Amino acid sequence: MKKIYSLILTIFVCTLVHSQSMHITKVIETDCSDPFLKTVEFYVSGTIDFATANIGVEYMNNGNAWDATKFDFTSLGSVTDSYVYLIRDLQIMTDNFPSITFDASNTVTTGTATNGDDGYRVVMDGNVISQFGKDATDADNDPADDWDHGDTIFSRALGVNDDGTWNSSQWVGEAENSIDTKSLCAISGGAGTVALETHLSTLAADHAMQSWTPPTASIDDLASNKISIYPNPLTSINRVLNINSNYSEDINVKVYDISGKEILNRQLTTNTINLSNLKTGVYIISVKQENINISSRLIVN
Repeated sequence: MKKIYSLILTIFVCTLVHSQSMHITKVIETDCSDPFLKTVEFYVSGTIDFATANIGVEYMNNGNAWDATKFDFTSLGSVTDSYVYLIRDLQIMTDNFPSITFDASNTVTTGTATNGDDGYRVVMDGNVISQFGKDATDADNDPADDWDHGDTIFSRALGVNDDGTWNSSQWVGEAENSIDTKSLCAISGGAGTVALETHLSTLAADHAMQSWTPPTASIDDLASNKISIYPNPLTSINRVLNINSNYSEDINVKVYDISGKEILNRQLTTNTINLSNLKTGVYIISVKQENINISSRLIVN
């Protein structure tokens, strides 16, 4: 009975931590010609039914007013703890990111030609909950904040919470034009020689696709955020879990299956653990360090 009660409490904690939200996690713009390789990656935290929720993605072109009419996500239906994409061309995305399946459940294709000086934001129930780009600003005219993403990639920094505002310190970006010729543009002639996914693997870990999820914490630790666990979910690309902490002591990690059976118990001297031995599914992870003990649902895709 105690184990079942603990599992129920853990899931309750996780429900509080993973509130319903949608985060902009990555913005990519390359030099591919028509039909282009441009994409925005989002992470849906919790469950959002796009067919009924009052949520939308808005677009800021050249520093003009935000436009709420460009992108329609209602076709995605209900999405839970998953990545979704706004793209220009399905075949180019499939060529450049072969480990990801882009289909009607996670992908919206648009004819809108966004550029490296444009912004994006997510608005839910009238409130901005995630934003890339400074209001009423063309990135070309904002060198101080340095968010021009022409022919490059910007990614939300791993282990950093999305506070819903434009904050350049929450982002990691490559230099403008840095991914020129670094992607396959096969159906439009081809500028590069390798898939963009391969090139991203040579950059900072923040730039890997499907790498950012909201840092997790227990109820007692939400305010201080002393320990964060990411990425969540783990994917076939990345099964290494990062544990960031304000403490120096060893970390104890336990993983339970959904029935409450302990399947892993390990003492760590570093802040990473390879969980490649876990099968696809939902688990409960418990992390203890000093007097801090947090529990969360862990998804393995």
